[in-house]
Parts: sequence; structure tokens; C-alpha cells
Amino acid sequence: MHERLSHGAIPREISLVIPAHDERDVLPATLQAIVDQDFDGEIDIIVVANGCTDDTVDVARAFEAAARRCGHRLTVCELAASSKPAALNHGDEEKRFDCTMYLDADVVLSSNAIDGVYRALHGDRPVPIAAPRLEVAPSHSRVTRSYGRVWSRIPYIERRVRGVGCYAVSAAGRARWRKYPDLMADDRFARLHFRADEQQLVQGASYSWPLPEGARELVRVRARWLLGNHELRKARPDLSRNEDRRYEGLFGFVATHPWLWPDVLVFVGVYGFALARMALKRRKGDRTWDRAVRARRVRLGTTPSTVKFSFRDGRLNE
Repeated sequence: MHERLSHGAIPREISLVIPAHDERDVLPATLQAIVDQDFDGEIDIIVVANGCTDDTVDVARAFEAAARRCGHRLTVCELAASSKPAALNHGDEEKRFDCTMYLDADVVLSSNAIDGVYRALHGDRPVPIAAPRLEVAPSHSRVTRSYGRVWSRIPYIERRVRGVGCYAVSAAGRARWRKYPDLMADDRFARLHFRADEQQLVQGASYSWPLPEGARELVRVRARWLLGNHELRKARPDLSRNEDRRYEGLFGFVATHPWLWPDVLVFVGVYGFALARMALKRRKGDRTWDRAVRARRVRLGTTPSTVKFSFRDGRLNE
């Protein structure tokens, strides 16, 4: 069990909200990394299983005893509908502490990640939103590795909180919005409530997150991201004030790293096809949720076909 703070000290407490839809394969690594955190405080872990057809709930509950041994609490909630926004909102209702980290079920934290973001939110110069540094998980696909070498080095990815699967907010930060709306780009929705100078990327901590596996999955999922961003801009134009200049400094970076030029061609190709696919989906009014199943399975040595889900009224339906 982690050593607790001395009597009279301000308790170090953080809640983790983890939406999980059919995540039985990747959730164990995510929860094990949380249990193994080097954090001298209490972690309140809420796994919100939504619309699961596998044994995600049983997998999550198997970690309850390990969490207790470390002085933490793990709560598993079940929702009938497959809806990430609903899962996030339900997790907010169930959490015990105001300081909150939102975590995708396929994210693996470094052992100091929670301590790092907590210090950023509550240190001498506190910020309302913080995140560990993003590390792209290893991939079997040469296309994904090539794309990732460029994408992960884009200046706005390296220097700012991206909210890609992992971010934490203080109580004051979370007070900036009431509930997560029925939008696909939930991470981006949260991040755009903060100016650049209000965000901190914790360089000494990290988290591993998998890019979609292979060209086809990259294009499909990248198109979903683009469609979600477009949907968010249309629904909440007021948040555009905090938009980044996404590719500012990219051309200078590419010019000074000629060994990445072959990878840049792959990146541009994937992005171009994704833009075309997104435009087609917009014309059709298609909000299909293309899920990166191959990226999840690659850790287990299996690579099934991409599974499609439709995203309607906040629900993911196979």
C-alpha cells in the first residue's frame, strides 16, 4: 500500500473515469498500469462499461482487490447503451473526487503519470488541464509506423495537451462545462475550453496510445477524427478561439529532417484519403464510427478486420 500523507496535510486525491466498450483485450494493461502507479494519494477508478457484448465487466472487476491492496477504489458501472459521452457523464456522477483524469481503455500510463499531472494541477503554478507526454505504441504496420513518425513529431502534438485518450482537469477546470455533449470529438471538446497558456504537457511522464493499424484502418479512423472535429466546430463555434494552428512550424521541421521525407509522403497520402472519405461521409450524413480494432488486437498477436459501428444519438451500434 502506498504511504499516506501525514496528519493535517491536504489529501492527494484523483478520480479516473474510463469509458469501456468491448475492451476486454486491452483493459488489463490499462488497469495494471494504474494499480502500479507511484502516487502517494488515493486513486478513485471508475470503469464505465457501455453497451458491452464481451466480458469487459468481469475483466474490470478482477482488478478490484488489487486496487484495494494499494489503498485505492475501483468501481465498475454498466450502461446498456454504447455511448462514450454517456459513459463520461455517468463516470462524473459516480466519481468521489473533483480532480479528474479521463482515460481511454487502451491507454497505458507510465508509473509516474498520475503524480505528474496531479503536481501540474496543484503545484506552485497550477494549471486547469494537464496531460502526460504522448508516446505512440509500437505497430506491426509499416504504414502506421511511418505515419506515426511524422504525426507524433508535429510541433502542436509535441508541445501541447492534445487530449488524445488521456487528460486531467482540476475542479476549476472541470467546472467550465456541465456535461459532455453528444459529439464524437469529446477529448477535443474538453481541451478547447482552455487557452494554450492554461495547459501543461508533463514532459517527465508519458502514456502509450496505439495509432490505427494499417493503411485502411488509418484512413477510416482518421476520417472519423476529421468528421468529429468538423462536427464540433459546427456545434460549438465559440470554442474555436482556442483552436491551434495545427501545422504551424511543420514545414520548417520537415525541411530540417530530410530523413523523414519518405514518411511525410505516407502521412500526406493517408491524410488526403481521409479528407476525401470524410467529405463523402458528410455528404451522406454518415456518422459511422470506424473503430481501430486491429490496433487493439495487435498487442495480442491477432489482427481481425476493422469493425464498423454507427454513432447515433450518442450510441455506438455494431
